[in-house]
Amino acid sequence: MTILPYIYRWNRMDRKGQPCEVTARGTMNSCSVRFADGFSMVTSRNAIKKNRGDTPTSPKPDRFEV
Repeated sequence: MTILPYIYRWNRMDRKGQPCEVTARGTMNSCSVRFADGFSMVTSRNAIKKNRGDTPTSPKPDRFEV
């Protein structure tokens, strides 16, 4: 299984949160993305973010312990 380098952030076509890869970058901040199931779309580059992988995030403490 290949880890796709981006996550789709917008809720267009019920694709929010799905990993994808950029296949081409265009003008006016657009790009072509392909999802794991082979579906492709042209979207804004604001709609994607870097996939950080499986790194767990530690919760922030509400207050500092003294």
